[in-house]
Amino acid sequence: SRRQRQMCIRDSNNGALIPEDLLEKVFEPYFTTKWSGTGLGLAMVKKIVEEHQGRIAIESHSEKGTTVELRLPTLRPKVPYRRRGGPPRRPPRRPSTS
Repeated sequence: SRRQRQMCIRDSNNGALIPEDLLEKVFEPYFTTKWSGTGLGLAMVKKIVEEHQGRIAIESHSEKGTTVELRLPTLRPKVPYRRRGGPPRRPPRRPSTS
């Protein structure tokens, strides 16, 4: 089978590290270290990413800081329809369902 193409978004910072014992819990619903937090943010992000056949990971190291990596599959680009000898033409519109 062909390998699925993916896009990767990686964000890093060198702020406060996430302790290793908490790193395993950050995606659990209702887990938070904040006084006013609900603990649903990262749990929702993980659910959405996984429903789109992607993955999310967090690493936190003293020498590198904290990095969040998000990977999602990409769609195949659509090739514009071309008439013979003519410029690209837009594909026909789909009928409205309203």
